[in-house]
Amino acid sequence: MQVIECRGSGRARGQAHGEAARDLIADALQRWHDALGRATGDSPRRYLESFLAETHFVAICEALAPDLLEEVRGIAEAAHADLSDVLTYNFMDEQWWHLAEQGSGCSVLGATVSAGVQRKQATALLAQNMDLPSYLDGSQLLLHLETRAGSESMVLTAAGMIGLTGIARHGLGVCVNTMPMLTHSPAGLPVAFVLRTLLETPSFAQACKLVTEIPHASGQHYALAGPGVIRGFECSSDEVVEVAVAGGLLCHTNHPVTKRFDEGGSWRTSASSRGSTSAERLAFIRTAFQPGSGLEDVKRILADRSVPVSVTPTELRDTATFAAIAALISAEPSIYPPDLQICPGPPHLGTWEVMRWW
Repeated sequence: MQVIECRGSGRARGQAHGEAARDLIADALQRWHDALGRATGDSPRRYLESFLAETHFVAICEALAPDLLEEVRGIAEAAHADLSDVLTYNFMDEQWWHLAEQGSGCSVLGATVSAGVQRKQATALLAQNMDLPSYLDGSQLLLHLETRAGSESMVLTAAGMIGLTGIARHGLGVCVNTMPMLTHSPAGLPVAFVLRTLLETPSFAQACKLVTEIPHASGQHYALAGPGVIRGFECSSDEVVEVAVAGGLLCHTNHPVTKRFDEGGSWRTSASSRGSTSAERLAFIRTAFQPGSGLEDVKRILADRSVPVSVTPTELRDTATFAAIAALISAEPSIYPPDLQICPGPPHLGTWEVMRWW
């Protein structure tokens, strides 16, 4: 698992990322262009021009997350890549609905647990499989980020992207999973920018408040973990609904579980469910993930091949588990920072690595 140190201003962080991962980014962008050509039957360049012309993502990022937009510019600059390429590459979830594709899947588990005197006996556990188009495999990175404002985080990403999921040192974890059937907006804040904005928020309470206030570009579930607490939010471009966390457990895949959305609120009927195993995965993890389940239990659940939860490409969906993460958050993160483990690739095939704060 390659780790890149990214410190300072947004432009400086992006430049560190772009320089260290230049070859990976070039390879990833080429494979993405090839995939766009297959999906659109047209020139990738023409698609990129139309995507940026038909959306307002750059303007809203400039307004709500200018430092992150500068990070994207720094990536493009240091990687010697076209800026419009890297910008659009970072709007991944938004491309899925723009192309009327379902997108990929993800399985999220969160739990509050009893505090103990040992560091590993944390007060919250948050984990997920990040399932993405298979062409992204091989571009796994971990960004160790320190901003000028003083926030510090470790973020799983694909080379050239500002983030997919991660944890902040002050005791905040954020996992995400797409819900393509919910309404979207070309004037909302894209998912990657929401994720990073939440991780840079000073407290768990402020992050939970912010996720309800941000104008969302894409249907997405955000699972937030803090010291002794787990909360989930299903977000469409029209509204945000909190997920009930029964018995201190949160399980989520790629369809709504809240009554409001499950009854059809803010649904986008054009989303395809072809090849989706969202319902089957949710049923499995709800059965397997029980009060008292620990880190090793979570790893076994994420490595499941019966449903499967750990995904490899099929004839119906060219999707694979890009990586799995599992985080433990203590009651006193200022003393005991969150523990993070990552498995690059499908967890039934890969090896978990312990990530360290420096």
